[in-house]
Amino acid sequence: PKIIQLPSASTYSVNTAIPIIDGISIIGTSDGRSKPKLISSGTDRLFICQDMQNPIVTYRNLEIREGEAPNYGDGGAILLDNCSLTFENVDIVENSSEGKGGGMYLVNNSNPHLKTVKINNNTAWDNGGGIYNDSSSPIIEDCQINNNEIVSAIEDIEVDGTKGAGLFIRNGSVVSLDGVTISNNKIISPSDDVYGVGIYIEDVPSGFSFSNIEVIDNQVSGAVVDAT
Repeated sequence: PKIIQLPSASTYSVNTAIPIIDGISIIGTSDGRSKPKLISSGTDRLFICQDMQNPIVTYRNLEIREGEAPNYGDGGAILLDNCSLTFENVDIVENSSEGKGGGMYLVNNSNPHLKTVKINNNTAWDNGGGIYNDSSSPIIEDCQINNNEIVSAIEDIEVDGTKGAGLFIRNGSVVSLDGVTISNNKIISPSDDVYGVGIYIEDVPSGFSFSNIEVIDNQVSGAVVDAT
């Protein structure tokens, strides 16, 4: 693929979601200085991808931050819809969604490979504070999913409860987790209808894989429930 090279310690303001395009990778220079930062102006998520299946396309050595899904939408930083690519050494931090997936929203056969990615300090109003995963099969390897939140007012709570402040998985997603830490995620809710604060999984198919996973210190505020 063609490569867009971003110098280290650089900062870019993003006003409108950048489309992820087949055959184009974005690589930050790795020279010991800070990663290049892509910062949303606060009116849109940072990246969107639809109908692109090419794991050779790579986003590497980047910090993606302060995105906000528009119009009560999903995916604060990144929305993948039938889209697969590779993210390596990327920080996805301090993004927000008034829907699902504060950091990443993966749907419809989106199967990215996440390697040494940090998905930290993101917020959603609905399920999946860090990552929301539906009918998709990502490989998540040597990653952190820490300090993400779901913040739910009583009128926002789904009829079947609030789930997965770190990672939410549903609809037969064949997810592979290896060397992943899921810690200090939180659901803030006035309801006690809360499930799987660190990681929530439903409809688990054969082939689902866990190895060297640490799920610790995830918690609930505003209700007294089992927060394991």
